[in-house]
Amino acid sequence: MVYIGRYLNRPLHLFGGIGIGFTAIGLVICAYLTVLKISGEAIRGRPLLILGVLLLVVGVQLLTLGLMAQMMVLSRREGRRGELAAEVIERTVGFRPAGLSAAAGSGRSTMGASGPG
Repeated sequence: MVYIGRYLNRPLHLFGGIGIGFTAIGLVICAYLTVLKISGEAIRGRPLLILGVLLLVVGVQLLTLGLMAQMMVLSRREGRRGELAAEVIERTVGFRPAGLSAAAGSGRSTMGASGPG
């Protein structure tokens, strides 16, 4: 319920924050293992290596998911604005302009019954 209330219109804040956290932890783990490797220790059999790489990959995926969800939310908002503008024009003028809405609307046309010419 917290997601629906607070993050419905800004999913990048939720998924991006978690993704940045996972990526940062993964980077710290991988940096630590890099220092160990440079100092001459073997890191091949350590489960920490798998965890570090896993956190990096999951963090990047969550960032990407948040970005895509944010783009979808913005696209939906823009679509609603266009639809609202078409409805205002339809109320004011009496017909729905075909170029402003993908939907046919009420079926009324700007041309006469006989068509052009």
